[in-house]
Amino acid sequence: MTEINLKWHGTANMQLSINETTVHFDPWFRRNQWAEPVIETGIESVRDDALIFISHGHFDHLQDVPEILMMRENIKVHCSKKAKHSISKVLSKKEIPERDMENCLNRVIEVAPGDILEYPEHDLKVSVLKSRHVRFDARSVLRVLFNGTAWRHLGMILKNVRGFPKGEVMGYDVCMEGETRVVMFGSLCVKYPEILESHHSPDVFIAPVAGRFNADEIALDMTRHLKPKLVVPVHHDNFFPPISYWTPLERLEAGVGELDPPVELLVPEPGREIILKP
Repeated sequence: MTEINLKWHGTANMQLSINETTVHFDPWFRRNQWAEPVIETGIESVRDDALIFISHGHFDHLQDVPEILMMRENIKVHCSKKAKHSISKVLSKKEIPERDMENCLNRVIEVAPGDILEYPEHDLKVSVLKSRHVRFDARSVLRVLFNGTAWRHLGMILKNVRGFPKGEVMGYDVCMEGETRVVMFGSLCVKYPEILESHHSPDVFIAPVAGRFNADEIALDMTRHLKPKLVVPVHHDNFFPPISYWTPLERLEAGVGELDPPVELLVPEPGREIILKP
């Protein structure tokens, strides 16, 4: 394994760097004023030559991408057809010249499960994995339905939800320099164990622990199929109250060491760089 630098920006927003290559996964920074923890970084932290990969079209994964495209002239975004349509709709409402809008959309690359993307100049190969969105449990749904704050801010919530439909849900197996692999998902899914097992033994698994109060159990099940060396949980933070909450990690923390083979777990701190050495 080559040395990898990881930096978690909250939610599913993970940045990974190896030598001169930077990859951003679901780069969403636009948390509301009640979010915990407070994230100090913003879209300006995204490098101009970075590669962006989007797991699905929900606002907490995609909303900042149009602004990033407008701010960075060389960045490339990989996402589903539905997510690209959402980006196009947002850009069409901006007061920017048609040529600039066309330039932005030309850098949005539609991908689908089964695709293999190669960037020789970055020594990077990316496999696109079929996935699904986690099914919210009754407890998670009811805590929003019976939350007065949620009803008071219903307009804001509906605007975000309706403006960014889910579309195709995907994961990514990122192979850097032919030897270092990071598997990333933006939502939990164990419906396709054969896909997870066919991409087994990555160096790092970025596990999105959100959407259910037992999400840590599902993340542990995904880890069991993938057999990574290291699992890094994300998306467990209280990223957009009142529709979010801190998701427990206890069962994931307790279970990874009992897997065969045992898996190391590292819980990241927002904005703090993690250096993984060979």
